Amino acid sequence: MPETPKMTDEQKVMYTGICMCLTNEERLLWSRSQIFIIINLGALSFLGAQMPNSLLYRFVGIAGFVLFLFWSVINWKTQKMINYYQSCLASMEPKDTSLLVFRVFTGTEWKKANKGLTFFLLLGMLQFIFMIVWNIIFTLSFIIVDKEEQIIRIIRMSIINP
Repeated sequence: MPETPKMTDEQKVMYTGICMCLTNEERLLWSRSQIFIIINLGALSFLGAQMPNSLLYRFVGIAGFVLFLFWSVINWKTQKMINYYQSCLASMEPKDTSLLVFRVFTGTEWKKANKGLTFFLLLGMLQFIFMIVWNIIFTLSFIIVDKEEQIIRIIRMSIINP
């Protein structure tokens, strides 16, 4: 029976340290996303409580789109770090030739667990939904301007021609 490779004490410490960095980065990803979700929902609530105003809608639409871009870049960079830590941990695991060794970040089970719809993709979908909402609000700002101008014309016409 072939002997299974063992990690040295230094490798175990490195493996544990990288696992802690990975866990911390994943927690930060979710914490940041929660903050951005709260900001987006708060801005929508604020906008819903205001009288329709084209400048306000335009400003909030632009600010929401900038927030979307910022959130996307932060999540993209965080996911790059998570992938880096996972690849570091995968490189420390024994090769596939050792069948008797449990692997966390390599092997068929790892590939099955990470196939298809991932949490990063779900967050991206949520970001995209907010981006669509902010674009709709920005577009509404131009429709509101037309309505405001129509109302002003009607008021002027009623004053001029009583």
